[in-house]
Amino acid sequence: MKNVSRIFAVMLASVTIISSTLTSQAAPAFVPLAASTAPGTVNAAFGSVEDINNACSTHATCETDPDASYIDVNSTVNPYDVVYNYGEAYESYRRVCNWSLVFDAEYYAQQFPFLAMQYHYDANLLLLHFSTVGVHEGRQGSADFNLGAYYLNCDESLRAAFGMNFAAYYIYYMQHYDTQQYVNTVTANNGTPLAKQYISVMTWYQANELAGVNQYRINAGIAPVAFNSELSAYANYRGYLNAHDGWKGHDWIRINGSSTSSGLYLQFVRTFAPTCTQIAENTCTSTRWDISAANRDIHYTAYYNSEGHRAIMMRDVANYTGISNQVYNANTATHSQFDIFAVVR
Repeated sequence: MKNVSRIFAVMLASVTIISSTLTSQAAPAFVPLAASTAPGTVNAAFGSVEDINNACSTHATCETDPDASYIDVNSTVNPYDVVYNYGEAYESYRRVCNWSLVFDAEYYAQQFPFLAMQYHYDANLLLLHFSTVGVHEGRQGSADFNLGAYYLNCDESLRAAFGMNFAAYYIYYMQHYDTQQYVNTVTANNGTPLAKQYISVMTWYQANELAGVNQYRINAGIAPVAFNSELSAYANYRGYLNAHDGWKGHDWIRINGSSTSSGLYLQFVRTFAPTCTQIAENTCTSTRWDISAANRDIHYTAYYNSEGHRAIMMRDVANYTGISNQVYNANTATHSQFDIFAVVR
């Protein structure tokens, strides 16, 4: 990336406007995939079309269970995100697939830079993301496999069987690679434009926070904001640093000792949309935490009841949002949450 000098506005809860410039920073050292994460020969007879479709039709637990929709910074599975558990039937396929057929960690990090930052550039955890929630969102994990291309070019019987069950296409392709390797998985034969991601999967917390924010906006005659996965990855990263590293509120974080949080916002402007002109954030970091679902806060009401936070949440020009899950650190009884709003012209 070339060096960039660009002014933009960052609005905090105090409605202070900060200007900054961005210079390109090298990413932290990329943690490569462990050899054990790339299985060998795929057993093409493992499951039928019907069985694959059924296994891939479940929702992750964190989509419906409040107790599964928070980030535990001390987790031994993934300290940077929620656990996306799609059930044992799906897991039985995920364990045996040769993910190298559809996934390249460095490519994935380049396509989703804020997800890579949230995951601290750990290739194994990025594979975990892709092989669970990523395929359910229709994300592109390598230059050689685009879901849209495979969907449009595969046999019509697969489209009839799977419909919009995105994960099933990836699993079927890997399980039946001996026949599917001849399908064009890079471009659409009919010239249809392809996307790098087709939908966003939200946790229970994110879906409820988004619904609450938008209900307040609609009640005031303001257009709702749309959820964005990359902006949400950045919100989760901000929450992790507050909960794990002890940052408070809107403290500017430092990456590699030189790039500030405002610089990272500018990077988001470049990766998300060239016409993104403003970023605003609301956050709550507290030392009070009760893990039970009954006592877990949804923050939109607290933000609405605070004048500074409400001004950000209700800005009529904002049209995109990123919502972090609640991030908690049991060692310090700290939890943190971020809602980020973007203005895209």
